[in-house]
Amino acid sequence: ADCGGGLRGLRTTRAVASGEPLLCVPRHLLLDEIAAEASPVSGLWRDDEPSLSTLGKLALALLHEARRPDSVFAPYIATLPSPREFAQCGPAALWEPEQIALTENAQLSADALQRRDGIASSPLLSDELRRAEAWQRLGLPAPPPSNRDVLWAIACVTSRALGAAGMVPVADLANHNAPHNIERGLVPDGSAFLFVAKGALRKGEQV
Repeated sequence: ADCGGGLRGLRTTRAVASGEPLLCVPRHLLLDEIAAEASPVSGLWRDDEPSLSTLGKLALALLHEARRPDSVFAPYIATLPSPREFAQCGPAALWEPEQIALTENAQLSADALQRRDGIASSPLLSDELRRAEAWQRLGLPAPPPSNRDVLWAIACVTSRALGAAGMVPVADLANHNAPHNIERGLVPDGSAFLFVAKGALRKGEQV
């Protein structure tokens, strides 16, 4: 739904009772660390960088899926912000240190600089030639991602991932600042990601 200011979000289409399920995303549509480890792209870090962060794994898995025309994630990937959109107002981790300093927010600056250092210290994320050689060696879909592609993927994961659940199509449209009206998470057997109303919701209320 259009939530104003050109922003998209989730709204109820009818009144909802407390405890009623609002959204259910099956496990095979979650792009999380489990999916990344099961993907052919996992050969990149198993061979070259076993200590790669979860963020890095999800970014490379996203880039792999973006190059597969038959990917189950293709409709979701088509909805993600473009590199140009992220260049205008992307996550702080992608800003230059001088830009981060302008925020005058110590916690934001520390988190952003730590993430930038993590990207720079990872050969798979920062060394385009090394990554391309490994990508081709594993026979992954062409073309190998550039460093610009990697930054786009990191921006997507940073701005969209829902904790350990990773990237959850549709669910990431929910209002991140006001999760007070829902309970969300994986069901006990891990087969799906579920949104449940915490209390009664009116028709048209933002989730």
